Amino acid sequence: METNITKRLMINKLILLIIIIAFVNMFSFLFGTENTLTGVTVITGALMFKDIDLGYNVKESVFITIGLFTFIGIVTYLTSQVGILLGILINLISVFMVIYITSENLQTKVFLPFILLYVFLDGTPIDETQAIMRVVASFIGGVIMALTLYISHYKKQISKKSIKEDLCKENIDFSSERFRFAVKMAIGISIAILIGRVLNTQKAMWITIAVMSLTQPQHEDSKQRMKERLISTILGAIAFVILFKVLVPEKYFTFVTLSLGYIYTFIYEYKIKMFFVAINALVASMFIFNTPTSIALRIGFLTIGICVVYIISKGEEVISKIKDKEQSAIFE
Repeated sequence: METNITKRLMINKLILLIIIIAFVNMFSFLFGTENTLTGVTVITGALMFKDIDLGYNVKESVFITIGLFTFIGIVTYLTSQVGILLGILINLISVFMVIYITSENLQTKVFLPFILLYVFLDGTPIDETQAIMRVVASFIGGVIMALTLYISHYKKQISKKSIKEDLCKENIDFSSERFRFAVKMAIGISIAILIGRVLNTQKAMWITIAVMSLTQPQHEDSKQRMKERLISTILGAIAFVILFKVLVPEKYFTFVTLSLGYIYTFIYEYKIKMFFVAINALVASMFIFNTPTSIALRIGFLTIGICVVYIISKGEEVISKIKDKEQSAIFE
């Protein structure tokens, strides 16, 4: 949690929360409730783009951002209309491309709003009548993010790197951390989406979100997140029951939820953030499932996500060791 909390910081955080809520509600009003999560992604990405960029020439980054957001709006709809096998193939290619293009600098994690949009849109299916609005919402969202990026960075541009140069065959290192991370994310998210399709139940998106969050460049980092997220989710479920089923009357649910959202803005440690995320997710599911079902699904889907990420990360580790042994044998 933020250690040096001042009155000014508290006011700034409150204003930020109000702006976020107002923006998401406005976006939902303009483009429909089925695109509410696009609004969440846009404001998240815009806040990130105030401080970091894509690592490319700023003008190119503008078109990349708009192009990728529009592409994601289209491709996530298409994969819901095709067969499972073709859908897996499209997801593998699309997720890899999105991650690889946006992870020129893995440390900044600027890929997050793009893959978050992919996961959110895939987990919020639409029908034919809503497809055009989905693409429009994605395009406008990309424009908002791109404008934020341009305004924030065009005067202080550091990188002049061209995406054409970055993606040319000679500059792609198949053994690089960036390439391996994009492959892991593509496989993990594609498997998670497949499992969600097979289960065919509401909130199956929780599996994909877990895979996205837990997949890290290094296996040890993924393992640490798995442990922290599972413990935080269990504790969050307990806190949810105590707060919303024992202590707080229903008429105060909105106030308590907003208060938790406000406290969340001060938190930076992953395991504590996941505690609040678990509570928020269970609150949102109250109108769909009863409490035992919501908690069982939240923990169950997280466990599935953990298994998917662990197997992929462990597989990468084994392959890496085999390659190291082969290289050692060559030089002996």
